[in-house]
Order: sequence, then C-alpha cells, then structure tokens
Amino acid sequence: TRSSRLVRGRRKSVSMTPSGTVLCLLRQREYKFAAAHPYLGVAPWAEGDRRPWVVRAVSSESSPGGWPPLPESRREVESIGAMMPAPPKYLFAPQATTEDFKKLHPEEFRVLHLAMHAVVDPVFPDKSALVFLPSKHNDGHLEAREIRLLRLHAALVTLSACSSSAGPVGADGVESVDTAFIEAGASTVVSAFWELEDHATSRLMGSSLA
Repeated sequence: TRSSRLVRGRRKSVSMTPSGTVLCLLRQREYKFAAAHPYLGVAPWAEGDRRPWVVRAVSSESSPGGWPPLPESRREVESIGAMMPAPPKYLFAPQATTEDFKKLHPEEFRVLHLAMHAVVDPVFPDKSALVFLPSKHNDGHLEAREIRLLRLHAALVTLSACSSSAGPVGADGVESVDTAFIEAGASTVVSAFWELEDHATSRLMGSSLA
C-alpha cells in the first residue's frame, strides 16, 4: 500500500508491503497494465432487502442461514465505476458465478472492485476464498489457490470483503486472499483485516474516492 505522510514539515511517500517476498515480486515485475477495459465491478450478493447489520464474511464453516444479501454492494461498485473512464463493466446476479467472472477475462481489466462475502480458512489458507454465486458446477468459492492462476495485469484490485488480509503467517508472510491477488499479477491490492458492515463499507468506499 502507498500513502503520504508529513515528516518534519515535508510530505513523504510511504509504501508498505505484506512481506519481503511480496516486495521482491513487486520490484522484479514489469507492469504492462491492460488497456482493453478500465474497470470491472462485481457484486454477486446485491439482490435482497437491507438488514440492520450485515457483514461481508463468515467463518470457514458454512453459514446455516445461507449467505445474506448485500444490497449496498451494487451501489458501491456502480458509484466507483461512474468515476472511471467509460465504459465500465459490472457483474451482478444472476450472472455472477466464478465461471461468469472468468469468462469476462479479468486479466484484461485495469481496475477490479469486488464487493462480496469472503471466507477465511486459518488452517488451510489456500481454501480462503471470495464467495460468488453458486452454480451447478461449484459452490461459488474462488479460492486463493485459484486466484494465483488468474495472470492479472491490474493496477488496482479492491477487495471489499471482510478479513481479506487475514490468514496464518507462513515463511513468505501472511497467507491470505489479498496476497494471492498480488501473486496473480496485481500491482496494488486494497483489503481489510477486520469485518466490514455492508452499508458503512459502501459509504466509506464512495467517500474515499470522491
């Protein structure tokens, strides 16, 4: 991540990486950002009524009540897409399975914004995942081990999902979903260590880029 801070009266740029391994990857990589499409916003769980408090994650165990809707997620990805060069692309229900996502060729987008549920598996971090809609062929989980194979060329990937930076610490640093996106080729990944409430997150994302 990159930020700007005031140090002894002067503005300085500060960069942070999850581990030395990630820093090495980023320094060695020659970025050729995709120019075919500027932006892809994905919100698989946007359909449904708003509830008082909905977070964008559960534990690695299946949720007994099913995945709750995230109605603010659609507004979030559309409001950010409106700031991008035209034409932005979106993926909503019912065309929001992992198959639909891959058919859009995410490697051709400069910015990916993914607003959805996430699963963190602290025992088997390769199974930590972003949760798309289920299909006849799979449960909708795009696992970290699959993400690494995407071959992205994105300048920015935003994971608007709970705990997408969380995971066990291994030899190469934290093993998490966001690190998998960096290994897949993304230059910068925005993610979270904590739970994200649907409405508050949508407002935060919009105000941060306004």
